[in-house]
Amino acid sequence: MKFRSVALVFIILFSFGGLAACGDSTTTVLTLATTSPEMLTTSSNPTTTSAPASNGDAQTLAPTPTPNAAYTAIAIQKEKFATQSASHITMGALSYMATMTAGPTPPTSAARPFVALNVNGNRYQDTIGSYAAKSGNTFYVIDLTVTNTSSKIVDLRQSFFRVLAGQTATYAFSDKSYGLDKEIKNTILGPGEFARGELGFEVPRDQTITSIEFTDASNKVAVIIK
Repeated sequence: MKFRSVALVFIILFSFGGLAACGDSTTTVLTLATTSPEMLTTSSNPTTTSAPASNGDAQTLAPTPTPNAAYTAIAIQKEKFATQSASHITMGALSYMATMTAGPTPPTSAARPFVALNVNGNRYQDTIGSYAAKSGNTFYVIDLTVTNTSSKIVDLRQSFFRVLAGQTATYAFSDKSYGLDKEIKNTILGPGEFARGELGFEVPRDQTITSIEFTDASNKVAVIIK
């Protein structure tokens, strides 16, 4: 009986030991299975570690997995992806958000004047017909062509003209212009129509006229006289 009891105890202990060993083996297999085989592998020179066993002998543990070539390539690809994302270019979704730099703005064309003034000639003279200029003054007479370049009518009046000497001195139309033989008449110009004639301005004798202006209710055109 004693022999049978001892044998039964030995069998029971052996069975528990076998189950314990199987449990450890199963745990190891499950742990390795959770690691992607594409990401991790055992190197040709695996790194091993030793730990003291319970009986004093050294126990060799499983080799430590190291990144393989595929894992390294994936890491590099992710790094490049992050760099491109910082540049506002998402390659994975093919979404491009690059900042567009606007090119130079084309120059805006100057507004076309509603009338065109062409100076055909100019002169200084002391009298217009029977009218003499005041002391120290003279008449500045200009031969002018006025063309309506707009799509609307233009009210052409002698009083809408003035001449300038430099930037500040201005002189209005003189009513003595009525004595000019080729006086420009007050008229209405339709689109594309023109009128030609002379205008007189009484100015100081020491002034040099540099430009002429035509101004109606809302527009102004100036022409430099050469």
